[in-house]
Amino acid sequence: IDYGLPFSYDQREEGVVDHSVICKFQADLPDEFTGFGLLSYVFFVGYGILFVAGKLFGFFKTLQDFQVYYLLHPTLFYVIGRFLCGVLLGTLTVYILYLLVKMLTNKPEAALLSAFFLSISYLHARESHFISTIIPFTFFTILGVMYIIRLEQNPHWKYCVLIGVIVGITTVLRLSGLIILLPFIVTMVSLQGHMLFRRKIFCIFI
Repeated sequence: IDYGLPFSYDQREEGVVDHSVICKFQADLPDEFTGFGLLSYVFFVGYGILFVAGKLFGFFKTLQDFQVYYLLHPTLFYVIGRFLCGVLLGTLTVYILYLLVKMLTNKPEAALLSAFFLSISYLHARESHFISTIIPFTFFTILGVMYIIRLEQNPHWKYCVLIGVIVGITTVLRLSGLIILLPFIVTMVSLQGHMLFRRKIFCIFI
C-alpha cells in the first residue's frame, strides 16, 4: 500500500487526504457529502486520533505542527487512508462474500471458491492498494444483499434499519447504490403478509 509514496499518482486520492488534514481541521467542510467527500470525513476521524495521540506523546504541540508534518511527510497519512479504505474493507469484502455464498448455497466449498476468485481479481486487488470509492462501495453492496437475504429468512425490523443505512451509504458513494432497493422491495412485497410488516417497517426504513 506504499506504492509510489510519498508521491500520489491519483489526484482524487491526493485531494481527499489534503481535505481531511488541512481543511477539516480548520472547519472548512466540503459542499457535498458524496463519494470522496464521505471518505474525507472518515479519514478526518482517523487523522484526528493520530493528532491526539501525537499530542499526548509530545510529537505535535499545535495543529499547525501536525499539518506541517503532513506536508513534509505525507506517506503516513496516505498509508492510513489506504489501509482504512483499501486493505481493511478489501479484506472484509472477501470475507463478507464468503458468508453470502455460504448462506445462499450452504456449501463451504463454493463459498471459499468465490472468496478466492475475488481475492485474486485484478480490479479488486488493484483498488485495494489505493484510496478509492470502489472498494467501500463493493463492501457495502455485498453486505446489503446479505442482510436482505437474512430479512427474507428471518423477518425483523432491525434488518430493515440496517438495510436503510447501507442503502444510504452506497448511494452516497455511488448513485448506482440505489440498485439495492430493488431486491429489498421484492423481499418486502413477498413478506407483506407477515404481521411484522403490517405495521411500521416502511417508516423505519425511510
